[in-house]
Amino acid sequence: MPAKNYKQEVLEQLKRYKLSDILFTKKGIEEQLKIRRLTKDGIIENLLNPKKLVFADRQERDFQGKKDVRYNCYFLFSKSKAHRYVLSFNDKLKVITSIPLGRKTLNKMSIKKILGGLK
Repeated sequence: MPAKNYKQEVLEQLKRYKLSDILFTKKGIEEQLKIRRLTKDGIIENLLNPKKLVFADRQERDFQGKKDVRYNCYFLFSKSKAHRYVLSFNDKLKVITSIPLGRKTLNKMSIKKILGGLK
């Protein structure tokens, strides 16, 4: 059974934020993005115009004594290229993780089952 898609919930949340509300939480993010061949501008563009968002998975966890809700968001650009962002919505839109996904990863991961009908 496929996982529940929280895409609409994420799209509603994303509408509330503008450029100045987006925050990258990792230390040394510039270096990490360079290694992964991503740019902050590209990520921000995807979040402000989420046309390529195809799937979002909701995760709840305890973080520093509080209940934290995060969304695993998959942006599909082609059959062989996608990005995965882990987002947290509070007063700011926090980008916790950003990972590019290539053809081999998409083929290996269980995400293929989730995104299978969307390609």
